Amino acid sequence: MLSHLRIQNFAIIEEEEIEFEPGFTALTGETGAGKSIILDAMNLVLGGRASVDMVRRGELRAEIIASFQLAEEEEEMLNAKLIERGLPLCQASELKIKRVVSINGRNVAQVNAARVSMATLRLITEGLIEVVRQHESYTLLDPEEHLNLLDSFGEHKSEVIALSTEVECWRALELEQRKLRSTQEERQNKIKTLQSRIDHIERVGPEPNEDDQVERDLRLLHAAEQLRSWVDEGVHSLYDDQSAVLSRLDRLSAGLEPLVHVDDKLEGFYEALQRAHMELDELTHDLRRFRGDIPHDHSTLVELETRRAQLEQLKDEYGLSLEDILDQTEQLKSERDALENLNLRVQAAEVEARAALAAAELRAKALSTLRRGLGARLAEEIELELQHLGMAQCRFQVQFSEGKLNERGIDRVEFLISPNPGEGFKPLARIASGGELSRLTLALKVVLMHSDRTPTYIFDEVDSGIGGAVAEGVGIKLKRISHSRQVICITHLPQVACNAHRHLKIAKVLLSDRTFSSIKSLTDRQRVREVARMLGGQDLTETTLAHAQEMVARGKL
Repeated sequence: MLSHLRIQNFAIIEEEEIEFEPGFTALTGETGAGKSIILDAMNLVLGGRASVDMVRRGELRAEIIASFQLAEEEEEMLNAKLIERGLPLCQASELKIKRVVSINGRNVAQVNAARVSMATLRLITEGLIEVVRQHESYTLLDPEEHLNLLDSFGEHKSEVIALSTEVECWRALELEQRKLRSTQEERQNKIKTLQSRIDHIERVGPEPNEDDQVERDLRLLHAAEQLRSWVDEGVHSLYDDQSAVLSRLDRLSAGLEPLVHVDDKLEGFYEALQRAHMELDELTHDLRRFRGDIPHDHSTLVELETRRAQLEQLKDEYGLSLEDILDQTEQLKSERDALENLNLRVQAAEVEARAALAAAELRAKALSTLRRGLGARLAEEIELELQHLGMAQCRFQVQFSEGKLNERGIDRVEFLISPNPGEGFKPLARIASGGELSRLTLALKVVLMHSDRTPTYIFDEVDSGIGGAVAEGVGIKLKRISHSRQVICITHLPQVACNAHRHLKIAKVLLSDRTFSSIKSLTDRQRVREVARMLGGQDLTETTLAHAQEMVARGKL
């Protein structure tokens, strides 16, 4: 709740400090005394726009400091916001807000002594105070707000969020489907182009490193006769000839073997001869195998020449090596498959969108049924509250119509009233007066209070246009609200002020050609005189004072 407000050099207020308490506080004073200045100051604390005109004449800057005493749950939620933004936490369950407005246009906001932007200030103070002005009651005239009020009454936020999520899912699928369909022809053309390139490459059918192998085979074919002649000669020299190298090595080894024991070096020579014989013998076998691999068919030469021409033409067309062409083929296939999967996704998205729409429509209908039941309950409770506000004959109705599905459902809701018996129900904008709107606003606040966690309400002359017993009913309603909320009400009506737990008076005085506004908490005696002034003006009679005394006493009951 709001616990302390310090105002310095703001409009006609030089310096004032106000201690606020729980319960119902009334602010009264003559017209022009500065009651609206308190609201302007609070508006700055909540992140409202500042103006240099707010600075008191002759001063350099205005300063507003507000302190809020927080309940445990409020402190936890607020500290979470502060932590997220790297701001100092509340100390002793207290939040401090400071606004400074300078004549040079500088505008400073602080939260717990840390400077913040206006956007951050508004976010931090969101939900701390709700200011209800009479002219703001005209939001009741906007049917777009009526569904929100009905949902607040029902406290079914989770159902509304679930519906909104399902509708967003459906719309996302619809959007995806439209986008995919709009580019489907382009994808089909792209798939054809890709497939054509893939088919061209696959018709040639290159294998990894095939061009190198073809070149090797061609070199072998062109040198086949020379190679066969050389291999035959080599095999003959190494093995077949009577004086073949291997035979001569055998004789050398056989002659050395009996002499190995003569000298250690001879054993090394013997082993070298054995190794040479083994290697040459293996070479002979390799040469024979190599001779068998030498192509000798002329048709093979023609085939290889043709194949080389095909591979070279393929490489020239793509300007790539054979290895790169094979890699690109895999990339082309992947791109083609991805595009084909997108085409399949069109059908899947269509099925999913239909399912999502069906689910959203089902939830919307269930929510609509719930809302229609709540509409009847809301009308009953508001009519009951209006009975105590001088509108006993007024009838209230929540009218439903069905529209297109959106994030809020299929319901179109409008509040209708019939102020007098025999009159039909009509929209608020057509028949509600300012006083009736004020009382409707107050009735809604009472009815919706269970779903509203705002700790402090400030009412600005919502009692305009009424008087007598109706005004007393308004005062009783405000007191009722103050049992669970802090209520601050700026009022001109003594019947309202008498029901307050605490009474503050705002007065304007003229000193040395300067206007000053002062705020003070009234004692019981001062309160009686202020109520008497509100009843009968400045000339107080014994009768007026006695009436005021009675009203103040009755308000304490």
